[in-house]
Amino acid sequence: MDSYSPTPTHSTPSAPSAGNSSSRGSKRKTPMVDLIDAQFQTLMTNLKEVTEAINVGNSNIKELLTIAREHNVIFCEHVHNMCRNSFYRYTKSDIWDMLLQLNIPNDAIMEKCYEYLCSNPALVKRLFGMPPNHRLTKLMSIITRGSF
Repeated sequence: MDSYSPTPTHSTPSAPSAGNSSSRGSKRKTPMVDLIDAQFQTLMTNLKEVTEAINVGNSNIKELLTIAREHNVIFCEHVHNMCRNSFYRYTKSDIWDMLLQLNIPNDAIMEKCYEYLCSNPALVKRLFGMPPNHRLTKLMSIITRGSF
C-alpha cells in the first residue's frame, strides 16, 4: 500500500500576495483544485486496482468451487460404492432383479441360481461388484462347475 499512498500535499499561502489583489485569490485556488484532481485521480486508480484484484479473486474462487464440487461428487460416489460393496447386504429382491436382468431363459435354472445366491451372500457381493455384462458368465461358470 505504500506505493499507492497519495502524493504529499503542498501548503498554500493563506493570504493572497500583494500583487494578486485584482485576481481575488484565483492563483491560490488553482493549485488547490489541481491538488484535489490529482488526489481524485490517485483514488480512482487505486479503486480500479482494488476492483481488478477482487474480480481476479472471485474468478479464482469460482474455479476452486467448481473443482471442489467435482471432487465432492467423486467422493460421494466412492463412499456410496464403498458402503454398498462393504456393508450393504443385498436383499432377495436385489438378487431376483439382477437375475431378471441377466435374461436367464430357463426358469428352473433361474430358480436354482436364486436359491444358491440367497444362501451365499459373499458370492452375491462378488457378482454385484462385477460389471453387469460379466455377471452371467461368472454365474454360468459356477453352474457348470456343479457348485449347486
